[in-house]
Amino acid sequence: MHIDRITLLNWGPFRGGHTIELGPGVYGVVARLDGDSQRSNWLGKSWFLGAIRFALHGRLPPGCPDADGWITHGEDKGLVMLELSDGTIVRRTRERGKSTQLEVTVPDREAAKQKTAQDVLDELLGLDREDFEAAMVVAQKQADRMVTDDPADRTKLVDGWIGLAPLRAAESHATDQRADWRDQIETAERELAHAVERAEEAGDPKALETEVDELTSELGLAQERAGEAQVRMTEAREKAAEHARLTAAADEFDRTAERGREVRAALEGAEGPEEVPATPAEEDVASIVAEVGQTEARAQELRTLVHGDGFDGTCPVTCEGCPVADEIRAKGREMAVQADEAENAAREADQQWAVAKWAQKETALVVRANERLEVVREKDEAELERLTARARELRPDAEAHAEVGRPDPEGDGEMHAVAEASRLSEQLDAATFRLRKASEERDLVEQVRGELEDAQRWARAWHEAASVVRRARRAIAAQSMGQIEAGANELLVEAGVDLSVEVSWERPTKKLADACVGCGRPHPRSQAVKQCEACGAARGPKMEERLDVVPVPRSGAADDVAGLGVQLSAAAWLKRRRGAAWATVLVDEALAACDADNSSRLTTALLSVLRQRHGFEQAFIVTHRAEQQDRFPARILIRSNGTDSRLEVC
Repeated sequence: MHIDRITLLNWGPFRGGHTIELGPGVYGVVARLDGDSQRSNWLGKSWFLGAIRFALHGRLPPGCPDADGWITHGEDKGLVMLELSDGTIVRRTRERGKSTQLEVTVPDREAAKQKTAQDVLDELLGLDREDFEAAMVVAQKQADRMVTDDPADRTKLVDGWIGLAPLRAAESHATDQRADWRDQIETAERELAHAVERAEEAGDPKALETEVDELTSELGLAQERAGEAQVRMTEAREKAAEHARLTAAADEFDRTAERGREVRAALEGAEGPEEVPATPAEEDVASIVAEVGQTEARAQELRTLVHGDGFDGTCPVTCEGCPVADEIRAKGREMAVQADEAENAAREADQQWAVAKWAQKETALVVRANERLEVVREKDEAELERLTARARELRPDAEAHAEVGRPDPEGDGEMHAVAEASRLSEQLDAATFRLRKASEERDLVEQVRGELEDAQRWARAWHEAASVVRRARRAIAAQSMGQIEAGANELLVEAGVDLSVEVSWERPTKKLADACVGCGRPHPRSQAVKQCEACGAARGPKMEERLDVVPVPRSGAADDVAGLGVQLSAAAWLKRRRGAAWATVLVDEALAACDADNSSRLTTALLSVLRQRHGFEQAFIVTHRAEQQDRFPARILIRSNGTDSRLEVC
């Protein structure tokens, strides 16, 4: 696949529209300034190659300040369009200030746009942007980059070509897994050491089993003896309980008898009830009360009448002298005497009433006292009867207590038998616990040992996996680099260049390996350790993956020629590996260190070999030297007036 037509609209120095028809072959890209045929710089040669890179992958030319920077100054929009040999059309356009638009139209398919269009284009070309830039583009003054670039950058570049990233990731994963299992191994080894130490401290399970059996036998005998002792002790406790009951009964009998004697003595020494004094009848008391009232009333009446003792002889009616004044005074004195007599009689009656009332109270008190005495007597007689009955009940137990001796419920022999059984039981429990603990520790040792063996197997498996992947990756890299080296040397020979290149992918360093190649165990950091501490394998050098390209003989021009040869060989190799349809190479003044004759001759010779032997159909080679221009079978001439440039095919 190559380019049949290129159309530019306001692409950098190419103001307006420009279209050129192309075909297979090697094109020299040259430039001329109107009025000065010796000047060719800054006229648009690199911009022309940049248009192809921009159309295919959106790569902006060097020096563009922003996404609008490629649009010709003063213009509002621009376009780059490629028409490929299979009929595919690639259009990348932009209006100033808006987003860039990509459209890819493949024959017999609908047009794809933006990201989908880029995916379709990458699939069609067989190369993504990184592969295309690395293999199909030789940038200005970059022909020697395969020789002089930083080895790490070269290695990373070719690593992507070969597709070692998955293998590298697989190896890294296997290495990480091996490291994880190594950590588990170290942990298991520590746990195993601790488990073995604890198991040894716990004792030998077989010896403990023997001890448990012996203690079990001894305990059985001791429990029989303790059982017999328990029976005897139970009988003794029952007798002791009976003795205690009888003792309590005897004590209660004594207390009951003493209390009975006290009650009996109290009954026998108690006085009889008091004699109730005679009391006046209620009617006599009432008569006395009535008489007292009458006497007091008579005395009061007489006192009222006697009030006239101060009569002065004047009639209170006529206010004249009374003719019977003396008689009235005499009668008053008589009535006063009668009043005194009535009062004395009233006092005597009142005294009789008071005596009668006292007699009534005294009689009531004696009656109540006699009643209480009778109640007490009845209670004492009942208590005496109860005590007598209880004493009769307790008398047999009291008499039996006198005949029963005090038993010993916890004899020395019985207690010793029980204590011995308890002691043996505790010893058996302790021995059983130690046996269980020892068995658990032994089981834990076996468990940890099994985990350790599993971890070791997994570590070995992951080490083997990492080793297999590493060997496969190294073999693939070495084979690929060998093919690229052979291809580069063939190109140089067929181009008549007296030069060869040596390509190496891996080399030993001055340091020793970080891990054993045999078992994968990490080595100590010290460089003094010369062999693996685990398996004893010799510690080899640490290998470094580093792509080195060395031209023989070495010179500045040799670096350019060798670098170009290696890159073109790599392009051919990558094209075959990817099955890429793309067959166009872009070379921007690659052999600046060579003289004009060698530069043009070598470039065209190398590209001719690529076309004939590796299927490359088209190449664009930028040159600044006028003497080289006639050596190209076809040329793309860029003419410029110093401001704007235009294209034509010669």
